[in-house]
Amino acid sequence: MKIKPISLHTSHSQHKLLAFLSHHGHQLSLMPYARLGMSLVLLLVIIYSILTANRHGFPILVLLQIALSMILLSAFLNYAERRHYSTANLMRFSLVVDSILLTELIYFTGGANNPLTVLYILPIINAALFCSPRFARILTGVIIISYLLLFFQYRPFSLFEHDLAGHSHGHGSHDNSMLIHLIGMWITFSFSALLAMLWISGLVQTVRSHEMRLQEAYHRQQEDEYWLVMGMQTAGLAHELSTPLNNLELIYEELHNTSGLSSSARADVDLMAAQLDQCKRSLTRLKQIRPPKEQQVYLYEELKERLAHWRNLRPGVHYQWQRGPNSQKDYHVILHESFWYALFNILNNAADAGEQGVELHSVVTSYNELNLTIYNRKGHLSEKQLSRAGLDIIDSDKPFGLGLGVRLAHASLSRLGGSLELSNHSEGGVRAYIRLPLQVVDKIEE
Repeated sequence: MKIKPISLHTSHSQHKLLAFLSHHGHQLSLMPYARLGMSLVLLLVIIYSILTANRHGFPILVLLQIALSMILLSAFLNYAERRHYSTANLMRFSLVVDSILLTELIYFTGGANNPLTVLYILPIINAALFCSPRFARILTGVIIISYLLLFFQYRPFSLFEHDLAGHSHGHGSHDNSMLIHLIGMWITFSFSALLAMLWISGLVQTVRSHEMRLQEAYHRQQEDEYWLVMGMQTAGLAHELSTPLNNLELIYEELHNTSGLSSSARADVDLMAAQLDQCKRSLTRLKQIRPPKEQQVYLYEELKERLAHWRNLRPGVHYQWQRGPNSQKDYHVILHESFWYALFNILNNAADAGEQGVELHSVVTSYNELNLTIYNRKGHLSEKQLSRAGLDIIDSDKPFGLGLGVRLAHASLSRLGGSLELSNHSEGGVRAYIRLPLQVVDKIEE
């Protein structure tokens, strides 16, 4: 599949944007600035209260504790970022602490009467932008409940109590009107907070999902370009090989027609003829290769025949094939030919690494997925080989044999919707796990 260059450019830009958001979410968050501004305001209120003998009855000690807590929180977050702590964990921690400090401030200054309740929207927006949807939903629910509880549990604050008393003196209806007004504010806030959280979280998830699809398309194009270059190089190499093979053919004819050769020399000439013939047949097959197609086959019957053919090609290999549950059933499936190329690439690597000993376990799951486990009891892969297996060609000597064949298998299985995973077995050796979704036409009892 060819991807337009503009799509790749968009993918690259969005990838950098999301990477920047994930690594620098705390710096982009509104909370550090809100925390700094709130600390300065609280310190100014404390100074004002001291200069005016606190005639409004501000809880000075509480305000000082909250201001210092915000300053200490900011200092800790800066220190943790320099020590490369998890940005996601720091963001969640800071939002929880900010919500607690804001609730404490509102509790000691009149509860739900305090207009600062509107600041509850800041941690909700930041959670929706930079945290998981689950955390954003939990934090939003906790904040809405906290806001509701502040109607019933709070410390009266003379500034707001005086206003309410002034409005309600001799007018009981004003008291009810103020209560209805506050309840309406809570309902409006709750609806707005939920709507903002759901919309922002959904938008962020959509962008991330789109980014993942673009990255997959970008990776597929890179793979296509790689195999195109590999095919062109293969064609060039095949053309280059034809000339030395023709020269060797001429040399063989001269040696073959030479009289007086010893029996050992004649045997070498015959071996040379066989090897030249094998090379010519291989080059001919390379020219006749056609794109693989889908075929309808009986899965286990086809696998049995191909394993027998593989055994004939490698008579020194000893393999054990174990079928899983429902082994009495065969499956009539539509299977792409490239699957077999991938499978036997892995089998050949396993045979080379396992000193000609291979174990194969197969099972078809209830949701029509073929799971194959290929295990050899020799060899070991390093962490680097495991992390890059199938993505890069890793130079390594036999018997480990991890290279182009594994990358080909990885690419083929990925195109078919499957996957290849390599791991070191706890008892020694290497295990390859192949997963492939099947198009099952019918199930047959053997």
